[in-house]
Amino acid sequence: MQTDLKSCGNQIAVLKRHHEEQAAETARLQSLLDTRDSELDSHKLIIAELKENISDRKEDTTLLRQKLELAESSAEKALRALEKVNQICYFNGKLTGQDGLETHDN
Repeated sequence: MQTDLKSCGNQIAVLKRHHEEQAAETARLQSLLDTRDSELDSHKLIIAELKENISDRKEDTTLLRQKLELAESSAEKALRALEKVNQICYFNGKLTGQDGLETHDN
């Protein structure tokens, strides 16, 4: 019976040691998991910032495209107006016998 008690005591000591090893491994794994969770949260924040930057860039690009289209339209209008002025000068020159280009000497 003493042998049985001694054997049970040994088994309890082995189980206790095994339990402590498992607890240490669980703590190590939990620490790794916590670190990974923290890294994941950090990466999620970075991704959110990048998405916001992309959205801002898209808005900037849209505004720049609109400004470019407006500038092109204004340039086309100015070119048409200049062509009309040139035509008027040409026809005035034909009517007056001049070439439509006057020089002014001071």
